[in-house]
Amino acid sequence: MTLGKTLAVGMYPFLPGDALKMAAAVPIAKALRPLINGEEWKGIRCQEIEISNKCPVSGADDAG
Repeated sequence: MTLGKTLAVGMYPFLPGDALKMAAAVPIAKALRPLINGEEWKGIRCQEIEISNKCPVSGADDAG
């Protein structure tokens, strides 16, 4: 089997679906970025959340 036929059978059919997944990943990543960076945790006391004893915002565990 030639390289061209191998690509046509094994790779090319999956490219449209992969392109859709990449297009969907961009807005999802942009929406989750504040949560991943810890910006959504501001104002939440660390005692109220259980994430292996790590406080995502410095000084938040001092409140109360």
